[in-house]
Amino acid sequence: SMQNEWKRALDSYRYSVNPTKRADGDQFPDFFELRMAEGNRTETIEFEDRFRDQALNHIEAWYEVIYWKLFSQGGRGRAKAQDIVSQLSSLGVRPQQLWEACQEYVSDPSRERFDSFRRLFGFKTSSIATIATFPAFVAPDRFPMVDTRVAKWINAEAKNHNSIDPQGPQLKKPLLKSGVLQMRHFDFYLTWVMWCRHTAKKLDDITGEGWRARDVEMAVFTAKGARKKQGLFRLEALPD
Repeated sequence: SMQNEWKRALDSYRYSVNPTKRADGDQFPDFFELRMAEGNRTETIEFEDRFRDQALNHIEAWYEVIYWKLFSQGGRGRAKAQDIVSQLSSLGVRPQQLWEACQEYVSDPSRERFDSFRRLFGFKTSSIATIATFPAFVAPDRFPMVDTRVAKWINAEAKNHNSIDPQGPQLKKPLLKSGVLQMRHFDFYLTWVMWCRHTAKKLDDITGEGWRARDVEMAVFTAKGARKKQGLFRLEALPD
């Protein structure tokens, strides 16, 4: 059935990460010890919980998530993560500042609040994917992550999903000229957030298994990767 395919995709989610694979690991003796050998949903939720426990008082918790997010990009991603961490450190940004700004956005999502949070990181570009990771860690029941892999799935599937549930939130196709999601794609990102919440509620109503917005995104992330290689998952549109 349709909902079983969604569940199978979520159960197949894998994002394996070794956060200690960094040149500056000795700087943070109490952090970067997390091993996500499988990177399945259970391990990912444990990492989300760890972040929320530590984020208010420990800047290293934010560093961990940055490295986690960019780990899949290999050496280039780890170098990018180090640049972001170095920038945060040089700016003297406190974890309380990041937590409060993220909470303001989570409590009332808007372009202005998202950009205020993003600016604390001192980015020289207007990219949004790394920043959008933190609301998903703070409130995974209400916020998904977003990246170009998800955006490509939306470009391919939006028409079908929108037509099946025309009264629900409509997926907005991003125009990815550079391949990087930027602040000009914020409206796309926000419609994705609302769509994931709506889809999570539909799946939860059908299955009673506690679907979160983050779970919907993880299923899409898995389906996009698997379909490219193996054609395993077809996430059918769910009628309202």
